[in-house]
Amino acid sequence: NKADKSHSIEIVATGRVLHVACRDEKEWRLWMKGLLLYHDMALGQLASEGASDFVSAQWHAVEKDADGKIDQRHLHGLLRKLNIQADGRYVEELFQTHDTENSGRLGFTEFREMLNELLVRPDVDYYFTVYKLPHEDFIDEQGYRRFLREVQKVTSEAEVEEELASFCSVDEAFRKPGPTVMVSSLGFDNLLCGEANSLMAPHRMKVHQDMSLPLCNYWVKSSHNTYLCGDQVVGKSAVGQYIDALLRGCRCVELDCWDGSDGEPSLFHGVGGYQLTSRIKFKDVIQACKDYGFQ
Repeated sequence: NKADKSHSIEIVATGRVLHVACRDEKEWRLWMKGLLLYHDMALGQLASEGASDFVSAQWHAVEKDADGKIDQRHLHGLLRKLNIQADGRYVEELFQTHDTENSGRLGFTEFREMLNELLVRPDVDYYFTVYKLPHEDFIDEQGYRRFLREVQKVTSEAEVEEELASFCSVDEAFRKPGPTVMVSSLGFDNLLCGEANSLMAPHRMKVHQDMSLPLCNYWVKSSHNTYLCGDQVVGKSAVGQYIDALLRGCRCVELDCWDGSDGEPSLFHGVGGYQLTSRIKFKDVIQACKDYGFQ
């Protein structure tokens, strides 16, 4: 049996699109259930592993030699990808510092230590140095309590205890093994820059305003060239881009409509009717807006 085009899924990630065509609605629902479950599991893993998961992802993504290690050239490419502006001299010094075997290549352990060092913000590292244990590269509960009192100016004991609970729940990847909770510099950085210490109050992360007023009374999050996966000249168009935008909170999306060769309207990025990108069906986009725009 041929797959029914009305039961298809578009998975959009990092500018790429995967089309999954299902045979029937039952198969489509099975795929959706599995993908949503995987999505929830991934979010949970990201929240618990934090930077360690990020480091592993970068290691798997970076180009390596035949022995599965990276050289200085690979490192320079990775830093550019991470938007870390570094000249050749800095990259060379960084590489040599972490090349403990003087082999001219870094394995995963060396790579992890190097990237962890880069991930820690200097201003946060300063306070870590001040409040950490004297002869350890870890901060304990007492040091963190002093930090809360002296730097964060937390006066409520209940709030201090709440913050200490977050401290004690830092992922084990950033803690010293043992019964006493001692957190590394990267764990301290994750704690201060993570959700537990967010500038936004947790209760404001959900809709709490009066939403009964006319639309003109609100700011509306909008999306420009919503359909594009790539650039405006030779990029691809995808219905999944609308789904992604709507799920991220956009409520104003762009539909660049043109007459289709089959008599049905289509969407693409063009100038004066000249097609510059691939086409998608108008009706598919409208269906996506109906399905995901009012959740």
